[in-house]
Amino acid sequence: MNKRDKTKKDTRVENKALRVQLKETVQPRGEEFVTAECLVHSVMDQSTDAIVLCDINGLIVRTSKTALAIGNRDPLFQPFETIFPVQLKGEGQSDTHFRVADVFRGKIFRGIEVSLNYSAAAHGNNNKTFNLLLSASPLRNPQDAVVGCIITLTDINESVRVKRRKNVLYATTQVLADSSTGKEVIPKILQSICESLEWDFGAFWTFDMKVNGLRCAEVWHKSSVKVPEFESLTRNTIFPPGVGLPGSIYAKRKPIWITSVASDTNFPRAPAAAKEGLQGAFGFPVLMGNTILGIIEFFSRVIQPPDEDLLKMMASIGGQIGQFIKRKEAEEALLRAHAELEQQLKERTAALVQANESLEKRIEERTRELVKINEELQAKIVSTAGTRMNSGAE
Repeated sequence: MNKRDKTKKDTRVENKALRVQLKETVQPRGEEFVTAECLVHSVMDQSTDAIVLCDINGLIVRTSKTALAIGNRDPLFQPFETIFPVQLKGEGQSDTHFRVADVFRGKIFRGIEVSLNYSAAAHGNNNKTFNLLLSASPLRNPQDAVVGCIITLTDINESVRVKRRKNVLYATTQVLADSSTGKEVIPKILQSICESLEWDFGAFWTFDMKVNGLRCAEVWHKSSVKVPEFESLTRNTIFPPGVGLPGSIYAKRKPIWITSVASDTNFPRAPAAAKEGLQGAFGFPVLMGNTILGIIEFFSRVIQPPDEDLLKMMASIGGQIGQFIKRKEAEEALLRAHAELEQQLKERTAALVQANESLEKRIEERTRELVKINEELQAKIVSTAGTRMNSGAE
C-alpha cells in the first residue's frame, strides 16, 4: 500500500518536473517564433520590393505591401502565375513564362529581367506594364526539406526607361551622322528606334496634297514580327488630318501616346492590330520650323504606359530629323543645280566646238573657192595680156 502510494507520488513528481521542463523549453522557442514573425512582418511591410512567399504547391501564402500594390487584388492561396503572370526576357528563352515549379526543380533565378503585363480588365480598368528583376529560391525547413519558395520582384521601370532613352538618342545621332541622303535616313531611323526601345513596328508617313491625306512611305519591323494584315493596311490606307494616329499627330502637331490601340476610339486599324498582337503605340511629327515633313509612328506587342519624357525627347528628335532632311534636300538641290550647270556647260561647249568646226569648214571651203576664183582670174588676166601683146606685134 505504502509502496504503491509512494510510486504514484513519485510519478506525479516526475510528471510535474517534466511539464516544467517542457514549459521552460517551449516558452523560449515560442518567444523566438513570435520574434521571427514580427521580423518577417516588418521586412514584408517596409520592403520596396515585391516579396511573395509560396507553399510547396505554388500557392501564395504571404506577400509584401509592394506585391499587393502590383497585383491589385487578393493573392492569398492563389497560384503565383495567376496573380503575377511574369514573362521572361532575353534571347534564347525556350519558354517565356516563369513558373514556380521550375524553382522546385532546382532552376536558378537571380536578377532575371522580366515583364509583367496586366490588361485593363485585370487591373482596375488600367493597362499596366512592369519591368522587373526577378529572383527566386526554395524555402527549406530545419530538416532541409523544401516547403515552399520566396520570390522577389524589383521594379526597374524607370531605370529601363532612362537606359532606352539614352540608347535612342545615341542611335538616332549615329544614323544622322552616317546617312548621306534624306531617303536613306528614314528606314534607318525606324529600325534604330524600334531596336533601342525594344518595340516591334515602325512607319513613316508623308502628306500627299493630291488626296489631302497622309500616305505611308516606309515601314520597318522585326523579322520575328509577322503582321501582314496590319502592314498591308498601313501601306494602303490614306489618313486625312485628325483621323487615326498619323492624322491626329498631323492635326495637333505634337507627339501622341496610345496605351492600348484596341481600346482607342480614333484608331481605324484597331481590329488588325488586335488580331496580330500589337497593343501600345506612339508617334511624333518630323518638323522643320512650322512645316511638317512627315509623321513617324511605332507599335509594341506590349501594353505600354505613357512616357512623357520619351515623348519630349522624340519631339526634339523629330526636329533634328526635319533639319537633316531639309539640309540634305538643299545639298541635293545644290548638287543637282551644279550637275545641270555642268551639263549645260558641256552641251554649250560641244555646240561651240561643233559651230567652230562648221565655221572652220566653211572658211576652208570659202578659202578654196576664193583661191580657185583668184587662179581663174589670174589665168584670164594672163590670157588677155598675151592676146593683146600678140595683137600689137602684128
